[in-house]
Amino acid sequence: MTNLAADTKAGSKYILSQSNTIIRICEVMKCMSGGFGDKTAHADYILFKDGLCKAIVEIKSRELELLTFKGGTLYDPVKDKHYDTYMISNAKLLYGEDMARRTGVPFFVFVRLMRGNDDIVYWKVFDEYGKPTFDYEVSHTRSQATCEGKEDAYRPNAFLPLEHMKLLKESEDGIKNQLKKIEEQKIEQG
Repeated sequence: MTNLAADTKAGSKYILSQSNTIIRICEVMKCMSGGFGDKTAHADYILFKDGLCKAIVEIKSRELELLTFKGGTLYDPVKDKHYDTYMISNAKLLYGEDMARRTGVPFFVFVRLMRGNDDIVYWKVFDEYGKPTFDYEVSHTRSQATCEGKEDAYRPNAFLPLEHMKLLKESEDGIKNQLKKIEEQKIEQG
């Protein structure tokens, strides 16, 4: 038994979401994906097209929704709170920067917003040289350490501005609805 949140019941919901999210991303981007093979990796997937590595990807799933008024905001309906940045552990971005520089492919952060329209948004954080594609703030802040909310972590967090966020454009009759039904059944079954 490990202490990883991914190995808990609450964590398994987000691992399933991550798996479905990469399928949706690959459907839109017409690519294949490969994992790093370790639940503790700082990035989740490599995207391949025509046999070549095209991107390094970090995927998150959050109980948020996208509201499009005033240029877009992320909304937490449980806390009734709006966000104009997306917070992520800066360690993830430092790893992504290093991987982009070493592999010569860009690093992206994708976030599945599990409320509302079940949108997927993303940021191209680093280009193929490991250079940031926009400025973002980093500060030591308190954040939830795991999806279960059992403890807080005080760590360097990065705040990705929403003006650099893009919405993944999925087709109405794509795989999104099929995966959502399968996911709901698996969550119900426990």
